[in-house]
Amino acid sequence: MATAAIRAIGTTISMYDSGDANPVVIVEVLSISGPDMENESIDVTNQDTTGRVREFIGGLVNPGTLTFDINLQPDIATHGNATNGLFKVFSDADTRQWDLTFSDSGTTIYRFKAFIQNFVPEASVEDQLKASITLKLTSKPTHTT
Repeated sequence: MATAAIRAIGTTISMYDSGDANPVVIVEVLSISGPDMENESIDVTNQDTTGRVREFIGGLVNPGTLTFDINLQPDIATHGNATNGLFKVFSDADTRQWDLTFSDSGTTIYRFKAFIQNFVPEASVEDQLKASITLKLTSKPTHTT
């Protein structure tokens, strides 16, 4: 059977302005990982449990984090200290709406609210200027196509 794998190139991450309008695509993204959502479990094992096997039910959803790495350009609007720049949004601890748009033909989008939890620049002698950005999701992503 032939694979139906989809190339990841072309996947984008966009941040909305403070009014949840006007999404801006973050440029120079190298990789995206997440969100690492988790359905927490509640142990409901009791004296009536049979077979010496613990019983669980689903609990709260932890929407998790999403991390993306960029070729950092601190002087451009989407990376720097401009109103909608990553560094400015991190510094102000603003919660924003974000879109993770996959490269599939249906243009699948995960939309969620998040704040920038970590902003980590990296300047290695033999490498490009980079930054790793971690978003802490404050809402469960919606899934649209």
